[in-house]
Amino acid sequence: MADIDEEVTAETSPAQEPVLEEQQGQPSTTTSVSAQNDEPAQGEESSEPKPPAQEESAPEPGPDEIKKDAVPPSISGNHLKQLLVGTLLHKAKKGSKTLPRLYNISTDLVRLVWNSKRKPVAKAQIPLSQIQEVLRGRSTDSFKLHQTTSDENCCFSIRYNEGPSAKTLDLIAATPDEADLWINGLLALTFSGVSQSTSDVRKRWLRALFDESDENGDGDLSLREIVNMMKRLNVGISTKIIRKMFKEADSDGNSDQKLNFEEFSALFHNLANRPELKNLFTLYASSDEGSYMTIQDLTSFLVNAQNMSEVTDDYCQSIIERFEPSEEGKSKLLLSLDGFTQYMLSPDNDVFKRQHKSVYQDMTQPLSHYFIASSHNTYLLEDQLSGPSSVDAYIKALNKGCRCVELDCWDGDDNEPIIYHGHTLTSKILFKDVIVAIKEHAFTASPYPVILSIENHCGIKQQAVMAEHMIDIFGEMLHRDQRDEERGVLPSPEEMKYKILIKAKKLHPDQEDKSDGEGEVTDEDEAAEIDPEDIKKAQSSSDKGATADPVEPTGATGNELTVTGQPEARRVVESKKRSFRRRTNTAPSNNKPTAKRKLSSKLSKCVNYVQSVHFKGFDSTHEIPFFHMSSFGESSAFKSSEESGAHFLEYNKKHLSRTYPSGRRVDSSNYEPINMWNAGCQIVALNYQTPGKSMDWNMGKFQQNGGSGYVLKPEIMREDFAYFDHMDKAGPSGISPKVVTISIISGQQLPKPEGGSTTGEVIDPYVQIQFAGLLKDCAQFKTKVINDNGFNPVWNETFQKIVCFPELALIRFKVMDYDLLSKDDFIGQFTLPLDSIETGYRHIHLRNKDWELLDNATLFVHVTVEDLVAPSPKSKERLRVTAVKKSRQYTLMKYCQFPPIDNLLRPLNLTLKTGTDLVEDTAFATLLFKDACCKANLSESIEAMFQQAKLHNVKLHLFKTEGENFAYQVSPVSSSRSPSLHRMLQTFDRLNAQIITLLNISPSIITELESVLEEILQQKEEFNKSLSPLTPPKVQQAKAAYSFNIRTLKNDLNQLKGAVSKANDTLAKIPVICEKCSVEIKDNATTPDAPDSDQTKDDTGETVAKEKGEDVAKEESTIAKEEGAVAKEEGAIAKEESAEP
Repeated sequence: MADIDEEVTAETSPAQEPVLEEQQGQPSTTTSVSAQNDEPAQGEESSEPKPPAQEESAPEPGPDEIKKDAVPPSISGNHLKQLLVGTLLHKAKKGSKTLPRLYNISTDLVRLVWNSKRKPVAKAQIPLSQIQEVLRGRSTDSFKLHQTTSDENCCFSIRYNEGPSAKTLDLIAATPDEADLWINGLLALTFSGVSQSTSDVRKRWLRALFDESDENGDGDLSLREIVNMMKRLNVGISTKIIRKMFKEADSDGNSDQKLNFEEFSALFHNLANRPELKNLFTLYASSDEGSYMTIQDLTSFLVNAQNMSEVTDDYCQSIIERFEPSEEGKSKLLLSLDGFTQYMLSPDNDVFKRQHKSVYQDMTQPLSHYFIASSHNTYLLEDQLSGPSSVDAYIKALNKGCRCVELDCWDGDDNEPIIYHGHTLTSKILFKDVIVAIKEHAFTASPYPVILSIENHCGIKQQAVMAEHMIDIFGEMLHRDQRDEERGVLPSPEEMKYKILIKAKKLHPDQEDKSDGEGEVTDEDEAAEIDPEDIKKAQSSSDKGATADPVEPTGATGNELTVTGQPEARRVVESKKRSFRRRTNTAPSNNKPTAKRKLSSKLSKCVNYVQSVHFKGFDSTHEIPFFHMSSFGESSAFKSSEESGAHFLEYNKKHLSRTYPSGRRVDSSNYEPINMWNAGCQIVALNYQTPGKSMDWNMGKFQQNGGSGYVLKPEIMREDFAYFDHMDKAGPSGISPKVVTISIISGQQLPKPEGGSTTGEVIDPYVQIQFAGLLKDCAQFKTKVINDNGFNPVWNETFQKIVCFPELALIRFKVMDYDLLSKDDFIGQFTLPLDSIETGYRHIHLRNKDWELLDNATLFVHVTVEDLVAPSPKSKERLRVTAVKKSRQYTLMKYCQFPPIDNLLRPLNLTLKTGTDLVEDTAFATLLFKDACCKANLSESIEAMFQQAKLHNVKLHLFKTEGENFAYQVSPVSSSRSPSLHRMLQTFDRLNAQIITLLNISPSIITELESVLEEILQQKEEFNKSLSPLTPPKVQQAKAAYSFNIRTLKNDLNQLKGAVSKANDTLAKIPVICEKCSVEIKDNATTPDAPDSDQTKDDTGETVAKEKGEDVAKEESTIAKEEGAVAKEEGAIAKEESAEP
């Protein structure tokens, strides 16, 4: 796997649907949104905090300008919604020219955006954090030069950026009230979000809370009383922070150190309120002041913002009952801001899917079809040379969900086998004590089988003792049944529930039955943790006299054993080096193991389905019994993965393989497990005692599926017909890529680095987002640094990544403390599979390096995971239909040299092309509609269209189209000169027309594809028989084509069915939104013809048709110019290429 520590620079991202780009064949990996740079730390505001219980009237702005640092006017929830929907403003240009544009505030309330046909969407926006002041009237020099007859009160200007890059945007509103809406709204949002006003319900609740917490009834609250109150409310804020803010709120400075009600209200506001959550709350709260949510508001939030389906009133009521702190709010079924905050911080809104915290995968497949959480040298607590061994290490690993532990067994005193790292200074523990601990803790975290990987260095006598201990102590837990070799596949985790399997060498049946009870087996396994590749490297570096740096936990590989510390440890290292040199000259090859060891039949009989054998190569994979498994040292494993990736994956479909760290990692560091999982290796053993990135990947991967320690591989990695090379740079075919967009909004109560001083400087946090998986899916992004704020840093930065193989992808969120003079310090992290991530607004509860929760430390993020509609054009302009069709890729069937199957596939290419066009055209029509409405959510886009019509006094009717598969057509009863509304209506009709096409054509395509797929699968055995006369390369080519066709058919079927499901979901939402927005739906068959738009006149006597024709003509002209420019550029490139020698 490529090193994913390479940093990717972030660029600006549009507020609406992201524009995806590819350059030189590689997908764009990131966009970002500018964030507030000067966010003050909590308690450092220049003005005194105002108690939330006291309403303040907004100060009148001056006649000329309104400074950003002035006290902001209030903005109500309804006014905020108007800014989100947007209004038509005219941008003043030189002379008397104006440009009408739809301006609105982005849904995350951090950007002013507008629609532009010529500017890239990334440039048609201004981050609110960059706005320096808002000027009323024609106050700027550029505005004074503009020739206009507009009312002075309708004009205003926005100054943004600083220094040489400072710019001015001069705007003209339709009315003075509309200008006031923008001026007051921009000031309120750029200053501190939305209004500070609170509802009467909240005021009364705060008063009741104050009186209830006043334990001695003196009318004031002490620090102890406030701390106790916060604990009762389950407000996750440390006592240290409460004490600090308590002192700041004690404005009278009395020595009694108590707060009155006004001081308490201000303190509670500063502690419990977060502007980003308040903005979000106000966006969905329907009350005039945005002070509470009704059940309908909460439903809208859950459906539109959190992407939840089937949300019922009962479910919303249960949220209010669980999280609303006031009894009055509960009785009236109203959710206050405080209740909403608690709900957003609860497990209900965790970034990790709740359903994935339980076992949700099929557990009845063979063991080889699962990734299995595995530990290396489990007994060690520290390094490999002199660290202590402990029974507790097994308990810790098992309680973390580890399902495969290692026992390094040697002869001990008093005929009792011991466990330790042989020929080192590590301490020794009794084998018997370990077996007792495993029995007690094996199934605490998971009921699925535990595999004991036994490295047997004992003599015959103590081998028998080992077997007796396991039989006596484990009892029925130990699976000792004779294996059923006729079954052909390994047993499933479900079959082996609460069973312990032994992975070790096994005698031939003839030897097991001998009277002397012993026999010989090869002794090449791990070779004291040094595989042949490591020995060669160590020999080479030793001969050259080279000295390598210690191995880093990030996965780097050194060339020689290194250690620091006591001289005795160094002597052990030198002894091992001499051993390496001796072994190099006689080291057995992979195909000819020479060393032998005596094995007790008692121990051999404990082994059944996990028999350890020497690996003989991939050429004989089909001859290897399914119950044979091999171990691969780090170097051999990486070499096999990189040079024979497809063969390694095929081997791992039916056989277990174990990989382990190089013996040169004497500091117990870990290699990167990602590449091993990509190759299908099940038992990727890591040093659980060593925290770091590798263990984060491991813990993150295995927390899914209920933390059971078993994760089902993707279908392509386990099905017989699937053929896949994870090293292929093009990525797997037949798998739909996903577009992952992550906004890092803010952080909460980020602690100082572990082990650092509790006093002194405040941290300077930043966030890294790391993607791991296939080579093409690896990337890293980084936010800016927020100086001196660990309590509530705000980033508001967005990053985007195209992931080609989502089922294998992992995401790691890491928070660091920036240090100018030394290495940045680790604060916390959280890692999870992409498939386990929840979309919408979520909190990430950070963990420390040992995966323990950090108290109250969270990141607030917004996540979307969407299908990749089509490769983007090279242009940074908004996606256009012509560009998408040029770059759209169509999949063609591959012939597999078997006529019965090939004859089925020949006529299928046209069908697949039609299906692809249906899916892509519907997705693109949806994209255009959301783009026209400046929204990322379809439901919100439909609402925005209706609200925009209402804003322009345009009455709309919706008509059902005729036919069995109906959609909707919108018809304006009255006309409007608004180009933005016209585009919304036009793209809405286009979307519905595409939905009808999809619903009419897709059933026949789905039926045809399902029929062909079923027939191909039925002919699998005949196909395999037909391969016998072919040469090996031809056989591989035919199998690859067969698996490609199966995957492609399955993927296209899933995409088509998914598109149909989304289309039906859209049609179901439209009547609900119409009812909410008071838009009438009529039956087209019984409704008189709507007024012909070609004959509808506006107030000036010009026809609407003429306006539409002009707009269409301009757009077609723009497209033609772009296509001409592209053609010219392609011609120039071709000319250059032809001129090259």
